[in-house]
Amino acid sequence: MRLLLLLALVTGDAPKRLQQTTYALKAAARGGLVIGVEARDGCIICAASSEAKGPSWASLDKGAATEKIHKVAPHAIVGVSGLDGDCRSGVKALRNAAVAHWLEFGDRLTLSGLADALADECSKHAGLDALLSGADDDDDERPARPLGAAFLLIGVDDASSIWLVDAAASPRRWRAKAIGQSSNEADARLEAELRALCERRGFDFPSVNDRAPWSLDDATAIACGVLDALCGEADVAATVVRPAAAVEASTEYDAFAHDDGWEGPSAPVVSALPDDEFRAAVANLAAQRPTPPGDPEAASIVVRQALDLSEKDASVSYEVIHSN
Repeated sequence: MRLLLLLALVTGDAPKRLQQTTYALKAAARGGLVIGVEARDGCIICAASSEAKGPSWASLDKGAATEKIHKVAPHAIVGVSGLDGDCRSGVKALRNAAVAHWLEFGDRLTLSGLADALADECSKHAGLDALLSGADDDDDERPARPLGAAFLLIGVDDASSIWLVDAAASPRRWRAKAIGQSSNEADARLEAELRALCERRGFDFPSVNDRAPWSLDDATAIACGVLDALCGEADVAATVVRPAAAVEASTEYDAFAHDDGWEGPSAPVVSALPDDEFRAAVANLAAQRPTPPGDPEAASIVVRQALDLSEKDASVSYEVIHSN
């Protein structure tokens, strides 16, 4: 966002470009809630569908739920929030980058590389390339607008990791992160739950460079519990990514066991979380602590700030644009 501001001020294009990026971030915040949590032995992402807001006829197309979790590579999953078409553009860019890297180098692109590729795609739509090249407003190289979507990328390469990329085109890594509706409250709950988990397990909260000490079962319970608490009535989906099991080396060639650098034995295991396991994870979190941890006053401040922002921007009308 700072780079967008600097370039816009230098080129004299500040009001329009910053306003478009701000509206794109607001569009991404109107989508369904998506939560990702990393662990020492994998990571989980879960999502809730957004409810259509508008006239009564806007609910006629709710028969088919919009997919919010996409597999972009054997080791990477992305959760999306925002305008459907913009979400599809970002998912397509991720898949193209993953396949192009594999065809050229014969191995899987790292999570940080995928995040950089997605950030490059977002920067093109945000107008950074056009600003740097000096394109005019009437030039064909000038993009129409920034992507009104946010992407939560999770996966396992050397270790599990979570990356956030939005219209500001700045990839950031997180231990646990939420995007979409109620994301501020979800972030506060995630941090409180993880700190309470560390206290119950008897280990220190990890620093920036340390790996997450909690297990995938604990991460699943927290992610599903927070999502259920905020979106209990919505349709939910969850996907788990686990590292590949150790495979013994063999001197004989086996076509079925050959690792081609893509879908080979070394590829992480990606599996959807069934509904009964989702509910079991929610019950597991509730059994670990009678009441949700955290400072209620601090949580109410986060919610109040979000409400204040929505009230200030109440004059903005999106009509019946469908959000993912």
